[in-house]
Amino acid sequence: MLHSKLCNKDTNEDPKTSSVLENLLLLPDNEFWEMLRSSCQNNDALPSDAGLIEEYEFWPKWDPSGTTNTNYVEPDVFIRFQKLDVIIEAKVGDTKGQYQEQWNNEFIAYLNEYEYETEKREVALIALGGNATMEEGQANDCGRNKSTKVLRCSWIGLRNEVTKCKDNLVNQQDINEASARKRLLNNIMLAFSLHNISEVHWLDELCDNPIEIRQTSINDIKKHFQTRKSWAKN
Repeated sequence: MLHSKLCNKDTNEDPKTSSVLENLLLLPDNEFWEMLRSSCQNNDALPSDAGLIEEYEFWPKWDPSGTTNTNYVEPDVFIRFQKLDVIIEAKVGDTKGQYQEQWNNEFIAYLNEYEYETEKREVALIALGGNATMEEGQANDCGRNKSTKVLRCSWIGLRNEVTKCKDNLVNQQDINEASARKRLLNNIMLAFSLHNISEVHWLDELCDNPIEIRQTSINDIKKHFQTRKSWAKN
């Protein structure tokens, strides 16, 4: 949580954003981008190759002209790749918190800072966590008649992408590089765990590892729902 400490950000989603993303940013640029991209819904809207990371900043303070903010607009993370600018707006949980006005403000403020460069590069806003729906959104600057896509992803989805990367280390031939990458990925997994982001296994993943469900467990589940049904009637 170096960046959150440095910026005196110790509430809400800030320590989580710092501890997870600052470690992810230590991975090779293409691996970091692949994880972030793969965790987003509708990720076909994002390029498969974003190029090298030229710069990044946690909680930049942008010109609020034309927004509903007064002093500044502050997205959680801004990452400039060679081929794409990425704005990340993070929320502490996975189910609520993202809203249209904030996306618009961040896009307008981004144009205030970088409009002269937008003809040469794309920009995307990633809504990390806080999504009641996973449908693609849009951030708008009506004054300039411009807009950009908002891609949604979850903290759980991002953790699952890290898990996949860790599982693939067994295929890496360079033992020293694999060992170093494993330590870094373990740090990232620790950051997820410290902020209560649990690993999720989907049902289709159980096909290769069939498990036997005991009859007593089935009976317990039936009894639970029969009891709830009885309460509902009363």
